[in-house]
This record gives sequence, structure tokens and C-alpha cells, in this order.
Amino acid sequence: MTDETSALIANTFREAIDILDETEPAVREAIESGLMRSNPHRFDRFVGPTTTEVNAIRLRAFRRIYVTMASFLPAYKDIDLDRTIRAIAAREQKSVHMHILRAAMAGLSNTDTAHVIIGSRRLNGVNGLTEQTRRCFSRLGREYLQRRRANMGSLTD
Repeated sequence: MTDETSALIANTFREAIDILDETEPAVREAIESGLMRSNPHRFDRFVGPTTTEVNAIRLRAFRRIYVTMASFLPAYKDIDLDRTIRAIAAREQKSVHMHILRAAMAGLSNTDTAHVIIGSRRLNGVNGLTEQTRRCFSRLGREYLQRRRANMGSLTD
């Protein structure tokens, strides 16, 4: 399984996760600044704009990921890349909104809210909401590699 296509698949998914990781400082800044500008007693006024700003940052990353993947990955009939990435993005957007809203209702500070979404820096973000998205792309990468392995096996028979 060390052929060039398998290596390309692995590198493409590694790059996708790196693209997501690049957005995390901007997301952290958007959450912290959005919450600092707000009145703590009127969380309904900042949750929407903060969520919109965070989702815009992540949506640009998802678009870059799609362009990268669509240009480098082989096409498989049973994996619709566009629909899969859209589903991952929609799931993350909904989760981000709900987590920011819950954190605001619980009275968490802006830094604590950012930790809920991004995770703590000390743990490299593995305890944040965005880790779920990274894991989705890791699973999708494994699925692509399994398809590659299955296709290679059918060619040798």
C-alpha cells in the first residue's frame, strides 16, 4: 500500500486537517473579541454575530479543503465528496452555535467559551468541539485508503 496514489491520499487528508488547524487562532480571536464587545446580560445579541463570524472563517477553510481534495483525490462512485464535506460543515456550524449559546447561558468567560470550541492550547485542542471535525476528516481519509486498497486487490485478481 505504498504506491503513489495512497501516499497522495494520505497527504491530501493531512493537508485538510492542517487547513482546519490554521483557522483555529482566528476562530479563538473571533469568539473572544465577540464576547468582549457584548453585554453579559444580553447574550442573545452576540451569539448570532459571533457564530456567523466563526462559521465564515471555517466555511472558507471547508472551501479550500474541497478544492484541494477535488483536485488530488481519485473519484469513487460511492463517496460523494461534495455532499460529505457539506454535511461535515453543516454539523460543525450547528454545533458551534449551540456550544456558544450554552456557554453564554452558563456565564462562561470569553476564554472559557473559546476553550469549549477550540480546546485548550495546553492539550493542542484535542478537548474542543473542532476536534470532532478533525476526526471526521481522519475517518474519511481512512475510508479513501480502504477503497484504494480494495481497488488494488481487485486489480491483482
